[in-house]
Amino acid sequence: MIFGAGNIGSTLAARLHKEHITDICIVRSSGIFDMQGNKITEQQDWKSFVTDTDVAFICIPTVEKGDQAFEYEMEFLNHGKPVISCEKASIAYHWDELKKYKDIFKYNASVGGRT
Repeated sequence: MIFGAGNIGSTLAARLHKEHITDICIVRSSGIFDMQGNKITEQQDWKSFVTDTDVAFICIPTVEKGDQAFEYEMEFLNHGKPVISCEKASIAYHWDELKKYKDIFKYNASVGGRT
């Protein structure tokens, strides 16, 4: 599951598609979509996908203290699901909680968009 369809999220989706990994949902503010761009459901239904997701990629823009990204990350981590994040604020402001999951939480906080 990819959260965000900006520069990083869309490039990641294209790369996964090129590697023939197509069973992916993309969470955008306007809803949850499959790789073909078909809307599956509303954005607020994202939690219903957690148990069936193998890995979550958090590729949303940094907003304030990263609380939205942190909510996504913790939901997956609490279910034992690996998370890869490039959202900077959640890592900076919530590191004490995230570091407990160092085996399944990976991050790269380089600049990827408008920041």
